[in-house]
Amino acid sequence: MNSYENLRHLIAGPTVPLPILYCDDLTIDHAGIARYVKWLLDAGMTNTCLTYVYSQIEYVSEDELLAVTKTIADVIGDRAVFIACTHIDTTERTSALIDEIEKLGAHAVFTMPEPDAWAAEQYSPHLSTLSQTTNIPLLLVNNVSSTDPAQPIFPAPAYRELLEDDAIVGLKEDFNNIPYRLDLIREYGDRMCIVGGGVQRNYLFCNHHPGQGELFGQFSPSTALRFMKMLGDQQLREAVDFIERRDLAIRDSLCGLNFIARNQAYLHGMGFGESAKLRPPLESPTEDQIDQVIVAMKGYPDVFPELCAK
Repeated sequence: MNSYENLRHLIAGPTVPLPILYCDDLTIDHAGIARYVKWLLDAGMTNTCLTYVYSQIEYVSEDELLAVTKTIADVIGDRAVFIACTHIDTTERTSALIDEIEKLGAHAVFTMPEPDAWAAEQYSPHLSTLSQTTNIPLLLVNNVSSTDPAQPIFPAPAYRELLEDDAIVGLKEDFNNIPYRLDLIREYGDRMCIVGGGVQRNYLFCNHHPGQGELFGQFSPSTALRFMKMLGDQQLREAVDFIERRDLAIRDSLCGLNFIARNQAYLHGMGFGESAKLRPPLESPTEDQIDQVIVAMKGYPDVFPELCAK
């Protein structure tokens, strides 16, 4: 088994998206990020990643992104898989960035497209060039088509040529469509790993296939692992009940905030971040909103047991 195959097989179950946290002066809170990553590892999480939106990649410079990557990679080492993420940039600049990311110890990279080049006919050459100029495993990011919201950027047949490159090992699947994901599994088997966009209901349909991850576990590693045990034990009724309860908890804990501001409020409330601030134009939660988020989440001790234990 080569390194690309090995990586594909390691991607399964909760794949925790990692935040970028800030100090009060909006410099990056590396100590807070390191504490959070160690907490995840100690709780048993085995897959982690930076993602463009959740991790606010758009709002950090290239040097800052590399520094965050190093902080995370240094904590993780070989204890878990760490998928880094690039900026949206030219192929040439992305290639140079990926080389630096690999040197810092990331195990794979979500490779964003060039600016305004999300269509498959533009994104595919970008990926193919990068696969020839870098050694680290690459994952593309599939999203809703900009021209047809009922379709993904990459129709299922578009992967066939891409997957001739061993270095392209999988994708982050943000189209979040069950029939589409199952089509990919049927068509390509375990040739590529798939990290779903965090919709646990979708994961019910594909968790038993190899190489299937999903973004979750960031707020409660213990419940993510419990959910996986339900699936492994075929306790589907219990798994569905848990998803419904978690959906209610997430809804009630937004407290009028967008999900990124709520995330920062939670992480600050848990003691991982020095502040809950976000870089403009994102709007930071107020102290009152932080308190409201924590109170709301504590109303669901079965969903957020780590928070309730503090």
